[in-house]
Amino acid sequence: NQDNIVEGAEVRGLFDQSGLDPKELAVIWALCDSNAAGRLTLEEFVCTMHIVARRREGAEIPAVLPPELSNAVCHLATEYRSISSPPNPLSPTLSTRGDFGMGQAGVSPWIITPEEMDMYCSTYAGVDTQGLGTIGGNEAKELLERTNLPQEELHQIWCLSDRDGDGRLTLPETVCAMHLASRRMQRFPVPGQLPDEIMSACSELAARVQMPQQTIEQPMMEQFPVQQQEQEQTPQEPVAAGSSIWSV
Repeated sequence: NQDNIVEGAEVRGLFDQSGLDPKELAVIWALCDSNAAGRLTLEEFVCTMHIVARRREGAEIPAVLPPELSNAVCHLATEYRSISSPPNPLSPTLSTRGDFGMGQAGVSPWIITPEEMDMYCSTYAGVDTQGLGTIGGNEAKELLERTNLPQEELHQIWCLSDRDGDGRLTLPETVCAMHLASRRMQRFPVPGQLPDEIMSACSELAARVQMPQQTIEQPMMEQFPVQQQEQEQTPQEPVAAGSSIWSV
């Protein structure tokens, strides 16, 4: 509709035509209706239809939204809105580093406001009570798990934030992790790589607290310090190298 919202009754009609088991459709709905609103945004609707289509082709329903699907959907939705709505000349240009959606009025969601920075730093100070300059994996685990985000997504956030892969987080790295988690709770997908806005804010913070400067590269895929749940694997048709069934 005009507000880019699809009501539950409309989606149910499409579900009924899919021929899938109602229990599987319920799982897909719960996966895509991220805020349990009973209706879907444009991004959620596209995710839903894509997963339904892949399930009909024999693919398993994922436990969490695959990053490549979330990222692709955000780009498609952004392009759709830019075509269907007149451009706003006052909207700032978004960074092209990383895959992410748009916030209100076209502002990048990865910009850290002064109020958010103060809140993140205060939270960090409450954990690093001895002023060691870093917090350990268990402390970071406890902090991030307050968000109630899925373990797989916390693992992604950890890998993006632990820049040097040492299993500990500095103040800038903690700010990075908290901002990524905060935006994920607001339904923005975890980006594939660290957005420029977060990199810049954390580099400026590191300079202010006189911490050693580090080049922010794609982080090492270290295990998030939480035991991952084992999932039963079901044989599927092989996927061509370099591709993903969740790519739109």
